[in-house]
Amino acid sequence: MAFAVPQIHENALKSFNDAAVRLSTLIQEISSGMGSTKAGFAPQFKIAHVFDESEVTDPKFVTRDEDGIVTEMSMVTFGRRVGVMGDACKELLKTAERICAKKELEPIASQEVVTDLLFTWAARRFVGTELPPFMECLSAYLQEKVKLHGVWIPVAGLSVQSPFEIGKVQIGPLPEKWFDNLCRIADGAKADGKRKAAMVRNIREHQGRLQGSAAVIARVEAEPQRAQELAFDWAAQSLAVLRIYSPGVMSPGAISWVAPYGSHSRQEVLSFTMEDDDSFRMSSGSSTPVLPWVVDNSLLQQLGQVGLGVLHGILVKKNRSRYEEDLLNAVLIYSRCASQIDQGDKLLYAIRALESFLLQSESEPIQQTVGDRVAYAIGTPGQHRQAIAKNFKKAYALRSRLVHHGKSIDDLQELKDFYYNAWRFMVQAVLESTKYSTVQAFVEELDRRKYE
Repeated sequence: MAFAVPQIHENALKSFNDAAVRLSTLIQEISSGMGSTKAGFAPQFKIAHVFDESEVTDPKFVTRDEDGIVTEMSMVTFGRRVGVMGDACKELLKTAERICAKKELEPIASQEVVTDLLFTWAARRFVGTELPPFMECLSAYLQEKVKLHGVWIPVAGLSVQSPFEIGKVQIGPLPEKWFDNLCRIADGAKADGKRKAAMVRNIREHQGRLQGSAAVIARVEAEPQRAQELAFDWAAQSLAVLRIYSPGVMSPGAISWVAPYGSHSRQEVLSFTMEDDDSFRMSSGSSTPVLPWVVDNSLLQQLGQVGLGVLHGILVKKNRSRYEEDLLNAVLIYSRCASQIDQGDKLLYAIRALESFLLQSESEPIQQTVGDRVAYAIGTPGQHRQAIAKNFKKAYALRSRLVHHGKSIDDLQELKDFYYNAWRFMVQAVLESTKYSTVQAFVEELDRRKYE
């Protein structure tokens, strides 16, 4: 069944169509010497992939600044190179952004795709091509391209025994038969023999690295680019939630990636040692070996008892409470400490998460306030609470030594105690999420316990 593109108000359609026409008047014909290309050294990079000529129509050229923002876009159409730059390029990007901000289009259309389509429409109109209004062209494109996509995202540093859901995605294993199925699909593709063989070979190379790992599986109804964007957003959020239960948050020396493969910060070392003019040795490997976190069915059941199911419910909830929003923000910050190689970075993220959740104003003293509230949330009356509060102050002092004086962090026992206390607090905050509508109410309850 074909996808039915949501109806957009006629005033918005007219506004966007008028904007597209205006963009077509800002297109320039680009002659040699125009544009932002600078003379000088040009590294001879190897081109990784060359398309067949039949796959290339109206090749495009994009220039970005140091912040990654597009500053110039051009294309060759009917033998002429035309494009936008400067303020015209900014107007192109802003128009595409406004179109994608419409609630009817935001879930199904990528801003990158809309920008490309809008520019192509304006450029072809500039060279004299008769075209329907832009929004009609966009609607036709979406009607053809929007489908239910299954997006599989391999996860670094995680293996699971059985599939389970977190938020809008499922996390499951990548078994051998999954790669076999990909090879079967590739072998049946409409391509020549060499290309099929290359596709299968590429899959098998990935299989050597990924088989046995986990994958995020997202099902998204959108055009392909938007489907990938949403799948990666959902994956990042769900994996961050899972990561707060990983070994990387519990120990100073432990690292748990638990992130989309390729986005994790694994540091690899590659060297070529020349032995003489005719021979050399090549070596490669990770400078920070990290064992995968294995979540079997027994551990998964235990995670459910310490709040994983609660966090799943918060992720899928449409109307979250203020408490749940603030908690989720703190969880996402806290989860980053699991994958930090540097001790200082790990400590900074853990403390920052506690501060962001527990401080109610900038005037509150950080060490005393946060330490006491952590202690009254997880500690028993008396010396146990005092030890927790004291430990937080020591951890904060270690953080200050690093940030302000550049000294290394070497008090591992204090750090172990701190990470354990921080984890216990985050779990407690998750389990308390059904009792409070705001963090302020939770904090007031913690402060009240001081006077019991």
